[in-house]
This record gives sequence, C-alpha cells and structure tokens, in this order.
Amino acid sequence: MKMKNKKLLIISSSLVLVFLVIVFGFRTSDSLLGHISSKIINGNTINLHLRNVAIHDFKISTLSEKRRIVIFEKGMQVNKIEKDVYGPFTFEIQIKKGLTIKAGHWKTVNWGAHDYSISLINNKIGYDLTFEAYGPDYRKIKCAYDLNGKMHGMYLSYFSNGNLEEEKNYNHGKLNGRQTYFYENGKIRVSENWYNDTIKGDFHFVEKVKK
Repeated sequence: MKMKNKKLLIISSSLVLVFLVIVFGFRTSDSLLGHISSKIINGNTINLHLRNVAIHDFKISTLSEKRRIVIFEKGMQVNKIEKDVYGPFTFEIQIKKGLTIKAGHWKTVNWGAHDYSISLINNKIGYDLTFEAYGPDYRKIKCAYDLNGKMHGMYLSYFSNGNLEEEKNYNHGKLNGRQTYFYENGKIRVSENWYNDTIKGDFHFVEKVKK
C-alpha cells in the first residue's frame, strides 16, 4: 500500500512539474512545447498604474488584424488579452469619453506570451504614458500627451537592452525639434530637425558600424 501511494505521489509530482515547465519554462520559448503551450494556455498578463484618472470612464481595448477586444472597463478586467496574434498589436486607451490614445508593438511571433505594463498619470496639463511589453517582442515607450490627446513633449522608445531606439519631440501632435534614431549599440543612426511636422535644416545619417 505504501509503495502504491509512493508511485502515485511520484506520478502526480511529475505531472505538476511538466505543467509548470510548459507554463513558465516555455511561455516565451520558440520550441515545440512553446507553440503547444500557447495554444492551450493564455500566458499574457497586464499591470495597470493609474494616477488622477477617473476609473469609471477609463477603458482599454486591444486591436489586432483579426479583432477588437475590450479587456478593461469600469475598474476591472473583463476579457483576457488576445493570444496567437501576429503583426501589429495595439492597446487603445480611453482616458475619458472622447479622449483616446494608443500604444503597442509589432508581434513577430504568434506563440509567445507577454507581460504588459501601462502607467498613465494625469499631471493636470496633460498625460504621461509609459507602455512596456516584456517578452519575445519587447517594447518600451515613454511619452506625453496634451489634454486633447495629442502627443506633446518628448517621445522615447527603447531596445530590450535598455538603450534608446528613438528620441522624438512633439508640439501638440506635430513633430517639432530634433528627432534622433539609434542603433541597438547606442550609436546614432539618423538625426533630423523638424518644424511643424516638416523636416527642416540638417539631416545626419550614420552607416551601421560592424561589430
């Protein structure tokens, strides 16, 4: 009897271990188990940080080439984040009725799970947004909007190694000032000067340096 119970314990422990490996060990792995687990389990998560934002008007929807899904409204998550998405994947963030902003990333694989983080702060003269997608298609964006939902101020995007990818400047929805694009190693790729959404003056391009 003791031997039978021991075998059952070993079998159940093994099954639990296999399940955990599939869920966590392969949730972002480009492997057969990774692809299988993505079909069975939705490993996407979202973390929200809101400050001075009216929760009853706040809503988030995801937009893919397949569908539009409301995932958060009236202070609670109402649907899971869509899985098996390939291509552009956008979070449509309704701050209040009539005021919506967007952030997202391009998914190059449709099997990997991502941990999403959205921080939105009402600073009384506008909104500060930080969007992060942790996973195979990493993306981090920090930007600001005016009270009408137009991008205003500095826009920053980052590579997965923490280096800047883009540094742009906006004036109420229009590119204005120095716009800089970087290589992953931190070196400048393109530097431009814009005024009122039109490129002006100097243009600086640096060829990619071989490692």
